[in-house]
Amino acid sequence: MKTIFHSIKKFIKYHIIPILASLGLILIFIAVLLMMRQVKKEIETYTIQDAKLYQYFKEQKREYNSTLTISNEKEITELKIEGKSVELDSTPFYYQEEKKVIFPHQMSVVFPNSNSLQRKVSYFTILDGTDITTYLKNANLNYMLQNAFLYDGNDLYFFPEGVTITVMGTPYSLTPFSYVIVNYNGECIFYDYEMNQAQVIENVTEDVIATGDNYQLNLSIDATIYGEKSRLLLKKLEYLDNLK
Repeated sequence: MKTIFHSIKKFIKYHIIPILASLGLILIFIAVLLMMRQVKKEIETYTIQDAKLYQYFKEQKREYNSTLTISNEKEITELKIEGKSVELDSTPFYYQEEKKVIFPHQMSVVFPNSNSLQRKVSYFTILDGTDITTYLKNANLNYMLQNAFLYDGNDLYFFPEGVTITVMGTPYSLTPFSYVIVNYNGECIFYDYEMNQAQVIENVTEDVIATGDNYQLNLSIDATIYGEKSRLLLKKLEYLDNLK
């Protein structure tokens, strides 16, 4: 028994420093993991205190007048408000008292006059039009936006500048900060920002065309128009470079 205790004491004597160093490294590693998890959680949530925002779902307006959190944990974007969670699509949130918009999903920024160049911005990016110029802002971005529109890679187009859309031969002039959704089931939904009004047109059997500043866009096939040719927009936004 004495021999065993002597061996243990001898082992500890000659290995105590490496043992303590290893334990220290393990504790540091655990602390770093916990810190990274917390940082990741903060990045994936966006909390607005005493929010005064609204969204339109087709022609129905929904207002938010309390603290809300938009979460993108596990790649599912949710609105958390008053103890409830609601899964969100890419419909933007509008500030009620400022000319600002929050995009809950990742979006593509398209420059139609630059050969339809596309770049992406992360979820929770804000479009701020409260000044003379309009800026896209997030944690890593403060970009002055001109001659461009935003596209969610699916059905929604957001126009920071004025645009005219033609639906079944009828033109509709939309003010800046308006958006259009064209579904594959023959439904066109558009929201006019200054009018603060949404409209739904059903049974659309012709291509919906948007005409902006020196460009045209076919919203039904997701393509920019150049004379008699068209260029399809990239839908897989994860393949795009970040807007810088």
